[in-house]
Amino acid sequence: MVVVAVTPRGEATFRLRARLHVRRGVVQPGSLPDARDLVGQVYDKGAALQLGSSLQDPEDPVGKFLFNALAMVAEFESDLNRQRTMEGLAIARAQGRLNGKPPKLNERRTKKLLQDYEAGAATVGQLAEDYNVSRATVYRTIKRAKAQGEGSR
Repeated sequence: MVVVAVTPRGEATFRLRARLHVRRGVVQPGSLPDARDLVGQVYDKGAALQLGSSLQDPEDPVGKFLFNALAMVAEFESDLNRQRTMEGLAIARAQGRLNGKPPKLNERRTKKLLQDYEAGAATVGQLAEDYNVSRATVYRTIKRAKAQGEGSR
């Protein structure tokens, strides 16, 4: 018999094709139906679930109850985490603090890059080297400038 064990460090000693999220000794699939499917696959392969020193039997009512209770708590915790993250992002957006990664080029350098590009003074590769950015950044800057130019007309 193969045993799926969760160590005190939160590591599963047996893994299926499905990815297991292990946190604080609780195996956390994405949701309760996912957890039931995962356990069904584990039991179909002849494995059992071991939490600490107790081995849980899938046919035993207590084993089913324990697993469902743990899975519901794990799903609840995951949902709370997602909700708190979304609330925090909404507050940050409302306060104007959620800007993402800062741009590589400030406004002055962007204007200068666009002037050099439109004048044909340098190739995109040379501009990238001169401004210490990637070629993709130069192309993206040019694309944004064109989109803004069309939008302002």
